[in-house]
Amino acid sequence: MRSTRRPSAPAAAALTTAPARAPSARPGRPRETGAPRFLNIVYQTLLPGHDGPYYKTERQIAREYARLEIPAYWISLRSITGRPTNVSFNLFDSFDAAERAVSGIGAAIAANPKLARLQTDLLTHISGEQTILTVRRDDIVSSADMNLPAMLRVVRLTTLTALPGHEASAADALRTACAAAASPRTAGRCLVYAVDAGVPNPAFIHLVPLASITDIGVDIAHRHGLEPTPGGGASNPGEPHPDIANTICPVGSASVESQIYIVNPGESHMPAAFTAGDPDFWLASGERRAG
Repeated sequence: MRSTRRPSAPAAAALTTAPARAPSARPGRPRETGAPRFLNIVYQTLLPGHDGPYYKTERQIAREYARLEIPAYWISLRSITGRPTNVSFNLFDSFDAAERAVSGIGAAIAANPKLARLQTDLLTHISGEQTILTVRRDDIVSSADMNLPAMLRVVRLTTLTALPGHEASAADALRTACAAAASPRTAGRCLVYAVDAGVPNPAFIHLVPLASITDIGVDIAHRHGLEPTPGGGASNPGEPHPDIANTICPVGSASVESQIYIVNPGESHMPAAFTAGDPDFWLASGERRAG
């Protein structure tokens, strides 16, 4: 497996396998409503003023993937903090599924000049790209009852980077933070993925799915030990909340970066079994997703 800068869809953007095989009759898919075992995350920094053209092109690509029933799936997210960035969550449960996705993409592009042009056009709106490959860590926090279609509207994505040899301390910090987030006082559940490739030092991805923008205020309140107000803000001090940035202190040289993203259903491409979990949200654009 290697990374590639060839024109590609947001999904499986950096996954290639060799030798490629023809897609099977039952293409590989992520779990219907749960968290995928592997998450290939693609960060694309957008050029100033290119947000509109980028998302228009991405929406057209998603429609073509649905129409052609290409077995490669992604969730598109737009940054509301930090630099203007698009993030694609490329979901799969096995590398066999990833191989079939790449094979399907290659065949579709070869047979459809329109799709090839759209994917080339998409790259003209970005100034930089980073791809990381991650694996779900259920030993840190269980994802057994995660229902992504119903939960995933806004995401707080925190990258925790530790120096080599401090992975266990970082995992313990995440375990503590996720246990707190699962309490009745907090905004929601956590997902944790360990980075396998794409960064120089050991790292973890900590995801907090939020049901709405309002829940950002609730999340902020608990992270800072404040009481949430009725409007979703924060007011009086409450019980301390063991946030990642605090629990990671014993690691010393670790870095913690947190950003917030909004899910774009119209620019995402997911199988029907997934979108059926909340069709009012995922099919709001009126476009049918792949069966």
